Amino acid sequence: MAAIRWTALAVLTAAAAAAADVPKEKRKAAPGAPAASIEPATPAMIRAALEKGGAYLARVVADDEATPDFAYPQGARALYAAALLSAGRPPDDPIVVRLFRKIESLPMTHVYSAALIAIALDVRHKEIVRRLDPERAPKRMAGEAHALLKRAVDWLLSAQVQKTGGWSYERRPGFKFYDLSNTQFAVLALAIGHRHGIPIPPQAVERFVKASLALRVPETTAHRTEVVYQADLAAIEKTRPRRVLEGIPAGWVYAPDSRLPYFAMTAATVGNFFAAGKMLRSGGAPLAAAIDEGLLWLDRNWSTLAAQRRYRWRSLTRNYYYTVWSAEKAFDLGEIARIGERDWYQEEAAFLVKSQKEDGSFAEEPLAPVATSFALLFLARATAATPIPTSAPTLFTGPGSATDHDRVLVRRLGGYLSAKALLETLGASGDPRLLPLAREVIEGYAVDRREDLVAPLSELLACRSAAVARFAAEKLAALTGIANPNARSIAAWRASFEKIQCAEKARDIEALRALMAEDLNGKLFERLARAIESVRARELVPDLVRAFANAPSERRQRLHGMLCFLTGERIPLDASARKAWENYAREKGETK
Repeated sequence: MAAIRWTALAVLTAAAAAAADVPKEKRKAAPGAPAASIEPATPAMIRAALEKGGAYLARVVADDEATPDFAYPQGARALYAAALLSAGRPPDDPIVVRLFRKIESLPMTHVYSAALIAIALDVRHKEIVRRLDPERAPKRMAGEAHALLKRAVDWLLSAQVQKTGGWSYERRPGFKFYDLSNTQFAVLALAIGHRHGIPIPPQAVERFVKASLALRVPETTAHRTEVVYQADLAAIEKTRPRRVLEGIPAGWVYAPDSRLPYFAMTAATVGNFFAAGKMLRSGGAPLAAAIDEGLLWLDRNWSTLAAQRRYRWRSLTRNYYYTVWSAEKAFDLGEIARIGERDWYQEEAAFLVKSQKEDGSFAEEPLAPVATSFALLFLARATAATPIPTSAPTLFTGPGSATDHDRVLVRRLGGYLSAKALLETLGASGDPRLLPLAREVIEGYAVDRREDLVAPLSELLACRSAAVARFAAEKLAALTGIANPNARSIAAWRASFEKIQCAEKARDIEALRALMAEDLNGKLFERLARAIESVRARELVPDLVRAFANAPSERRQRLHGMLCFLTGERIPLDASARKAWENYAREKGETK
């Protein structure tokens, strides 16, 4: 067996040494251990963590000569590029462009490196698609990107160990040894190639499935759990029902000479089996059974993942970030939202957000750049073939309290959605497929409360999806009356809107009078009119009469209505209305 390189990538991916470091009695999980109680990580918190981590990585790779590559010059740079893109850096960011140029100039020498190139290319393609209109976005890679992806996939196919079907560190097809960590990366790259139209020989898939099944270790007692699949808010009718799993769990070891299964390799292999099912179109009963056995094992042994956050053994601490990314790979490829009672993404995202260092990094040096990259890939859910919201909104069975105006009934979902939560999800995912649902929810929002949506919609103006940003601008224009809304104009509009709200709440007549003197657009003027009527500010009648005299015709009707409401008069709105209101004010002594 080839010696394992003691590098960052190897430490974070070859987790056998990590498992060996943990005393057996501590490594054993309590069967059916309940999910830990955690404070949820909101989409805003996750976005902030991604931006902070991306800023840290950008500093690390700012100088290519000083970029830590741990003897994997291609692989490390591909990992950093994928993480930077996942953190929100645009595909044309100078650092991202430089990383890809360097990657293209280097020869492929390692399985990890070739696979990470495919992963980075896939993340970049998703970002390109996310920033374009859905109708213009390319479904698959093309040009130089596709050529580089094919080069990586072909290299990996040639590196598959012929005698066993798995992969090892380098291209030695005649070699016998393989491990499930290298195999994990290789299979993910093949799945990416398959999704982008590169033919993957079925024999290659069948052989790695056979090699993986050979490293399966069943437990001795049965376990029962439930799997809840991700709801597609863009096509709810396609969502699979939840499913009960029951049987003997099985875990996976690292390599043929290993004895104990552990979380990272089990998650990696379950993800590989999900990918294999898509590449083979149907993996058959043995593959489906192996997936269920692995899911049962992961559910029963989840505490071994949670333990990696607490214990400070050297290898184990460093390996957590790779392990949690492996979990994301398995569950997102399997489109699984919950396992048992556990929201797996939210549980680990909450820990990552809380444990991120002030400089944006995760873990300790010298492994912080690699650990941070895996953490960012997890937080961004970079493995999923299509964008997945980092925090989907809850579906409520009722409208909420009388003071809660945020829930909107969506009949085809059979429940109520929080409009603000949906908009936050839309911003976090950048998924244009959610736009029809967002449009429906906004149209179903209480008409007299729609201005409440200006703040969450304004957050979408900076969304990396062009379609989502355009949707936000369209809705903001309708809600605020600003023809071409931008961050500055919306901020000014909101400031005036909030002053009106505060004046109304405090019944501050002088503040309302001052606001009447401001240059308010039509929407703000209507909100001010409602506030004046709400507090029955009869003291403002003289101001309204003067405003009526000088108002343009389109605003005069609203001022006339306000005067009628406040005074109880029924003066006709005609050419003599101005004189009539002036006479009224003079007769009632309401002139200054």
